[in-house]
Amino acid sequence: MRQAGAKRGLVEASLGGEQVEGLRSVAELLAAGTRPVREVWIATGPVDAGDTRRGLDRRAPTRGGPSRQAPPRRELAEIEQLAQARGVRLRHVAPARLGEQARTMAPQGVIAFAAPLVPVALADLCSRTAAPAPGAGGATSPRGSRRAAQGSGAPVQPFLLVVDGVTDPGNLGALLRSAAATGVTGIVLARHRAVRVTPAVTKAAAGSIEHLRFALVGGVPAALAELGRRGLWSVGLDPQAPASLFSASLGFDPVGPIALVLGAEGRGLGRLARERCDALVAIPQLADVASLNVSVAGALACFEVMRRRGMDPSAAAPEPTVGLEPTT
Repeated sequence: MRQAGAKRGLVEASLGGEQVEGLRSVAELLAAGTRPVREVWIATGPVDAGDTRRGLDRRAPTRGGPSRQAPPRRELAEIEQLAQARGVRLRHVAPARLGEQARTMAPQGVIAFAAPLVPVALADLCSRTAAPAPGAGGATSPRGSRRAAQGSGAPVQPFLLVVDGVTDPGNLGALLRSAAATGVTGIVLARHRAVRVTPAVTKAAAGSIEHLRFALVGGVPAALAELGRRGLWSVGLDPQAPASLFSASLGFDPVGPIALVLGAEGRGLGRLARERCDALVAIPQLADVASLNVSVAGALACFEVMRRRGMDPSAAAPEPTVGLEPTT
């Protein structure tokens, strides 16, 4: 019984991230060197964009059916070189076999199998001393240079992103991508009733998960209370809040320790989480339409905090950790 309970606890504490799909995500996984990679599968020929295992992370196919596309050879060559440099086994498989294993609509002809992400304690995210970027010492790709430079510089105040009950993998992946691009130092995820780091999340995050630290918490309200005790100012996004995210004065110091709090799709922030926030802000809109998608709202908030902190991305390495690319 004790062993079963211990095993269940490990499963509950798991963040996921074991299966990574997509060219950019797999390349970043290998370049960052943050966790062991057991094997990389590469399709031997053109793959169907919609060739996924039925019922898992599946979306409706585009009109006219899926198209067969050959994965770009330059990107695959880079992945092969990175895998060989790290001593990771490469396995070339038939497109249909890769499609059966895939959990996303567009794995782009490549899947990696890695050790799961390991969460850290919430207290570890509250330290003012910026931990070196994960894998900064082992990355051989220029992708990791900016994060390594940030981690080796002067200490910075915590800048956390607290995600309260987001269930859509695409939304969480997009949030993580924005977080990595704006200097977020840690992600706080709820343990229950929320999506973990699934293959669809890793695909949408485009490699960002390798440069972020995660804490899993039993409840967001309790976590916000602990953050407050540790000196962090919690700012929740609420479309009904009277204050604008872009106001000249918001009553808090964005350069100080801060936690942005985002609610779930549809319902937004829960009542208790809203009450535990030190401030609530809204994103102004010209049209009276439904509130913004959580990933869009989160991106705007993260970039606004980055702007107010005076962070200058133009001084970083020429190739960012995460950039613009097609979503499929």
